[in-house]
Amino acid sequence: MRFLISLSDQILGALLTFIVNLWMAREGGPDAYGVYALWLAVAWISGAAQSTLVTSHLAGLNASDQEERETAERFFLTIHILFVFAAAAITAGASAILLHRNSPFHASSAVFFVPFFLIYQYTRALFFAHHRPDCATALTASTLFLFIGMASVCSFYGYAPTPDIGLALAGTSYGIVALIWLVGFTKGRRPLVQWQAIRPHLHYLRSSGWILLGAGSSELTNRLFSFVTAGRYGANSLAMLSATQVAIRPAWMLSAAWSSVSQPQLARLWRDHNHRRFLAVLGAGLLFPLLGSLLWTGGVELGWPEISRLLYKGRYERNGHLILLWGCNVVLGGLSAVGGTAMLAMKRYRSLAITDVLAALTTCACMAALSRNADYSLIIVGTLAGQAVQCLSMALYLKGALHDTSHAEQASPPSSTSENGAPQSGRISVRPTTQR
Repeated sequence: MRFLISLSDQILGALLTFIVNLWMAREGGPDAYGVYALWLAVAWISGAAQSTLVTSHLAGLNASDQEERETAERFFLTIHILFVFAAAAITAGASAILLHRNSPFHASSAVFFVPFFLIYQYTRALFFAHHRPDCATALTASTLFLFIGMASVCSFYGYAPTPDIGLALAGTSYGIVALIWLVGFTKGRRPLVQWQAIRPHLHYLRSSGWILLGAGSSELTNRLFSFVTAGRYGANSLAMLSATQVAIRPAWMLSAAWSSVSQPQLARLWRDHNHRRFLAVLGAGLLFPLLGSLLWTGGVELGWPEISRLLYKGRYERNGHLILLWGCNVVLGGLSAVGGTAMLAMKRYRSLAITDVLAALTTCACMAALSRNADYSLIIVGTLAGQAVQCLSMALYLKGALHDTSHAEQASPPSSTSENGAPQSGRISVRPTTQR
């Protein structure tokens, strides 16, 4: 049941992202959609950074007693608020620089779109930390309905979606709904403001270094194409890449839903040394998302001319060759999501960070070479190369770790520390997983 509710949340989240992108791509011009896609990538990267500092730790508080958990959540609320203000300030600075340089990617509404997006992600993670996927699903549904209502009003009065209008409506939907749910769920709980109260909880952030390095590298692998395409080829080319990616994006849902519900189970199985069951859960995580991704990609590829006319008024019909590339991206991304979830369950933060760094370096090198003379569509190959290195590194590490652990258990009692030397407490760290 929890998997089905989590899957429902992923479906609604994918639908929300899809509808916002569809409205921008269908009703707005390609250049306007390209600008929106760039700032959306910025928001996702900011969300990944927030996850390493805040939301990835929330799930691990479930093993604590009620009073300790509430105090810890107030601490993370403080960190979240500081992070949101920092993100708003950085976004405002970047927007001012773009305006000064007369860049086509300037959008004033990004200043509150990014912070409101972060508030939404924090609220959703808090619901999952309290084992309330039903509330997370309701949050996503409320955000979806509010955006549909505001976008419909805009279209009714004949307003074409500009980057500022799109970012303003999406940001308002994320922010207003999330704030209402957050205040209601926490009953007005206040953040910690005194250093004496904050200092005892700083130990929660000790593992954030490796997680931040890994998450940042992973986001670089997945999002770098947006910035390279925008800078080298322009907003119109980014719009074509994003429009075709949106059609494939729902295939991420199975992997994301599996990761949300399987992370605690894998951590428990690894802690109990139940390796056979551990591998069985991993096998299910590999099989079902892989089959779903292949079927979805095949269906979109075969029906792309009709899909393009239906969704985008035929605007991107000639870009059907990108579908198979994005399909490979989804397949490799699903495999790496399973591997990353397993390594986090094993508390192998350092090794996971190293695999992510290798992937990011591969992506950067490939895109640097491709962007010199290649067509914009081949930029995706740089992402695929990084993902392939990531999957291979994870597979080799997991094989070696399982082999070494089996031999170590036969020779001596199991160790009680994680890879980075931290005690194996009841806390479970969760890799930043967002609705793509």
